[in-house]
Amino acid sequence: MIGKLSFLAGAWETAGWELHFSAPRDGTILGTMRAVGKGAEGSFEFHRFAEERGNLVYRPYPRGIANGVYELVPSPTGFVFASPGHPQFERVFFARGTSLDELVCGMDSTCFVFRRASCL
Repeated sequence: MIGKLSFLAGAWETAGWELHFSAPRDGTILGTMRAVGKGAEGSFEFHRFAEERGNLVYRPYPRGIANGVYELVPSPTGFVFASPGHPQFERVFFARGTSLDELVCGMDSTCFVFRRASCL
């Protein structure tokens, strides 16, 4: 099941952000994200995707602190993970862009388009 997210693997970048995901292995994908550039000191996040209880879940760790569990929900496009009632974001999404070198992701109505980067 985790293999469906294999398109995430690799290095990605957009203005002010770097994003890295491992290939799926042993039922998990691990990731890191950090702000880059002037004024970006200290902003980072860890990501963990895993197969749990027969479903895919996403666990974000902004600044290394656990911040809820999001479960995969049906979506006609991409992969949407939901945590109803979460105080910050109820939905987090990941999808292929218009090419294999684009990754679209975001929270609720905020969307970012990342481009594949060389291994940074």
